[in-house]
Amino acid sequence: MRTSDEIYHRVLWDPRLDPERFVMGVAERGAPPKRVLLGDFVPGGEIPWHRVV
Repeated sequence: MRTSDEIYHRVLWDPRLDPERFVMGVAERGAPPKRVLLGDFVPGGEIPWHRVV
């Protein structure tokens, strides 16, 4: 099984994939997952990796 970190970097660097067409699910306590555009996600930023689904 691949981690969300591995998938994130593959989408960014694989020339066959368009990062603008991807969203990430972010788990929030007591709420359904929130969608975040891949281009808006900043690794090590406001959203920690353990919240990415």
